[in-house]
Amino acid sequence: MTAPSPHYSPLPGDDPNEIVKAFAANRAFRAAEWEELTTEDNPYRRPVRPDDLAWLDYSGPMPADKALKLSGLLGHRMLRNVYDLDALHLPPARTPAVAADQKAFYSHDNRVLSALAKPVLEHHLFSFLAEGRTPLERPGVAAATSHVIGAFEQRGAAGNKAIDAVERTVGKREAGTFLMLQLSAFLPAMNAAVGRAALGEYDLACDTLRPFLVDEYRSWVNSSAAYTKMLEGGGLKTPAAAYWQLYLTTSLARGNHLHHLSVNR
Repeated sequence: MTAPSPHYSPLPGDDPNEIVKAFAANRAFRAAEWEELTTEDNPYRRPVRPDDLAWLDYSGPMPADKALKLSGLLGHRMLRNVYDLDALHLPPARTPAVAADQKAFYSHDNRVLSALAKPVLEHHLFSFLAEGRTPLERPGVAAATSHVIGAFEQRGAAGNKAIDAVERTVGKREAGTFLMLQLSAFLPAMNAAVGRAALGEYDLACDTLRPFLVDEYRSWVNSSAAYTKMLEGGGLKTPAAAYWQLYLTTSLARGNHLHHLSVNR
């Protein structure tokens, strides 16, 4: 299921586009240099291409057919930066440049601007999902559980199109590495969202949900060595945003939507 359309009511005098531009002006989000195709040693360096925001409009909902356009890509980059501010990210090694980006990323000003930008971005990026949502005939825990299990089984039976595509390519190793790279944009975000959701009080509605979420997050933590080994098999590293410039809009969007659901209950 998808969440209902996010509600956003700007304060008098607020310009959503100016809020987004102010947030993107952080030095850690500056446009990438030619040598920054990957940023494996700097988890705070997350280029947003702030100059491009001058001709993009974040003041209203994004149409579904524009989801893969530039406003979607940059919007999801910015929104991932918002969500990741709640987590501690450590660099593999400290350098003056990394330290400067870290200070800017976790600065008070960036936290304030992220709080202002978050509802603007969520409203723009996720409102269209409500249009394709079919409400359950009988809302409730049992109906929701049945719906989720049914959707899961249907997806499992359909096979994995991404794996099928990799197996059909000539350069299987390169294609497999690119697929793992996209998973690195999604899996940590998915599990961070699960951990965040586990903090909720669910006993009155569903007394088995919180233990389930805690167990899921524990499983992710316990599998960290296997996850690292999997990425290393493709020559990849695990720091957050290591391949920021190569993440597809859809890879960021899937993780961001789960973050959105975990914080907007």
